[in-house]
Formats: sequence, C-alpha cells, structure tokens
Amino acid sequence: RGFLMEYRLPYGSAFLNLRAPDNLDVREFRPRRFERAGPDTLLENALESPTGSPVLERLVSKQDRILILSDDATRPTPVHRILPAILRRLTARGIPKNRIRILMAYGLHKPMDQTALSLKLGASVFSEFPVIHHDAFREKDLSRAGETSLGSAVYLNRALFESDFSIGIGNLSLSKEAGYGGGAKIVMPGAAGAETIYTSHAKVADHPNQVGKVEGNPIRQEIEECGKMGNLGYMVNTILNEDDEICRVVAGDPAAAFREGVSQFNEVYRFQLERPFDLLVVSSSPMDGDFYQANKALTVSSLGVRDGGMIILAAPCTS
Repeated sequence: RGFLMEYRLPYGSAFLNLRAPDNLDVREFRPRRFERAGPDTLLENALESPTGSPVLERLVSKQDRILILSDDATRPTPVHRILPAILRRLTARGIPKNRIRILMAYGLHKPMDQTALSLKLGASVFSEFPVIHHDAFREKDLSRAGETSLGSAVYLNRALFESDFSIGIGNLSLSKEAGYGGGAKIVMPGAAGAETIYTSHAKVADHPNQVGKVEGNPIRQEIEECGKMGNLGYMVNTILNEDDEICRVVAGDPAAAFREGVSQFNEVYRFQLERPFDLLVVSSSPMDGDFYQANKALTVSSLGVRDGGMIILAAPCTS
C-alpha cells in the first residue's frame, strides 16, 4: 500500500479533505490561473474596450429610461462590484438616478429578501435605486414579445419594454441546456414568463446535455432570440476563479461579448482528456446551495467518466 495523497475539494464555504493511495492514477483538475490585473482593472478595461459595441456612454442619452438586469443569489456574480462602475458611466452621461431601475432576473427562483439584496447589489445601490422583483407567474407584469423561430411563445417582463435601454449583468458558467450560462440568459429564463421557461426547458428531452455547446444548440438559439426580443442592448459577464474572484470580464454587444466570454471561459476551465475516468469526485461549488443547481456538476462530469464508471458529487445543498 502506497502513501496517501491529500486533495482539497471546495464544499460550500469550506473544503472537504480527500485522501487517495499514491499507487492510483489520480488527476486533479482546477481552474487555470493567469497573472492578470485586479478585478476592478479587469472590469474597467472591459467597459473601456467593449466587444462588438461602442462604449456604454455612446449607446445611451440623458433622456433614456435605463433598466439594469441582475442575476440572483443562486449565482456568484459579484454584482456589487460591477453596478457602481456602470452607474458612474450612466450618471456621467447625464442620466438622472430616477430614470434608472434594477430588475432582479429570478427566472423561476424564489425572490431575495432585503438583506440578500443589499449584499448582492451593494447597500448604497440598493438604497438609492428602485428594484423590480421579476415574477414569472405574474401575468399582468408580462408582455408577449412574439414567437421564436422554433415557434415558442415568448412572454417577458414588461419593464423591458417600458425602458429605452437595457443592460444585463451575469456570470459565465456551464449549462446543461444552454451550453453556457451568461449572455441572453439574463432575459430568458431570467426575465421570462413561466410558460416560456417551461417550453424552453421541455426541449431538453429532445436535446439532452448540451453542455459546452453553442452552435447548433436550439435551446441557446431560442435564448438569444429572446434577448433580442427583449431589446437587451449591453451585457457584462464575469468569469470567476475557484475562489469566486473575478479573473476575466467581457462587456459589450450581448451576442458578441458572450461568444468572446465563452472563448475566455474555455481558456480557464476546459481540459482535454486522453481517456474517460473510472471514478470522478466532483464539486459543484459555488453553485451547491441546492441540488437543482448542484446537479449541473453531474452533467459536466458525465462527459469524462467511462460507461459503468462512478461519479461522487460533493455538495452541501443546504437550502
């Protein structure tokens, strides 16, 4: 029997310590680290040199009504760091604060309480700007935007159509349905009606495990069509390292910035396997508060285990 090798696996806000005999063929995969600037510099660089778009200030006028869409507590996006930088640019353009609103893009998730919102958005932003809580089941707050090219009826929060310009904030991750999180997902499912969301999710039965796939993915295609129907004009997406710190930022045209973000995400997270593994021990951190989110790690890891192999998922699922 060989010596035991120790490994640390993220688990909620802590770590699990694992041991394995050194005579086993063990590989450890962690997000790649790059020597780059700090998070605030990365954000400012992305806003100053957006992808496929002029800078934000040139896209808006002082008369515009602005809607900023934020993801919720199920995502680790540091919105409290991003919002001030965006708001500074909008107010410098001459847009008064009373013409700026924030929409919490919950999709089908439960709404956040005051404490959680203050942490997510930042206390000063939360106290100074009106916050709209999207409710996918509240029909009077939805407007029909049309149909996708695949024939799905699209209902979106009417705040999108009451605004002159909309900005999305989210995080790039892997998605078993959409290929990747981020981009226009802030609109669908984030700000979509339940009927539209259920119709989209139902397509998984015919198109299972689309993780890491953008082109030729009908679910992602509909999501991007919904983003255009919802008049999403600008997007900021972060890419986080294993410590939930910003390591990359993309901003600009929602479709173009998303694809640039996918490329940068893959530089950090994609690995080539010579062969599938017999056993995978995986963490879904930081998306491990409930099994609905944590099971995404199973979808991804299923691509790297042999038929008849085993996956062990480490996730606290406390909520």
